[in-house]
Amino acid sequence: MNGSRSGTPAGAASNLRGYTLTDQQGNRYRFPDFRLEGRSAVKVHTGRGRDSRHDLYQGRTRQIWDDRDTATLRDHRGGVVDTESWAVAGTSTAADPGRRSPRRGR
Repeated sequence: MNGSRSGTPAGAASNLRGYTLTDQQGNRYRFPDFRLEGRSAVKVHTGRGRDSRHDLYQGRTRQIWDDRDTATLRDHRGGVVDTESWAVAGTSTAADPGRRSPRRGR
């Protein structure tokens, strides 16, 4: 996974400054001063690139998202806003060997 998509509730604009996106291994991306317009989304890329209205780049030189992982978006106070877990077909874990598709939850 090269990016994770974050969006706003219908119609609500939000400044994501101080929000964080983390994975199960503790890798963390802290959002810069970034205004996300209502009914829009931003894709957060692992690698390098030029930030835009629709894409933000972490500037990492190595992949951090695994075939099976969980991304957690937290607000500037540390409260969980959203989580998304996935497992690529053909991968499994001892804790959940049958899970094959992405799951979205809170």
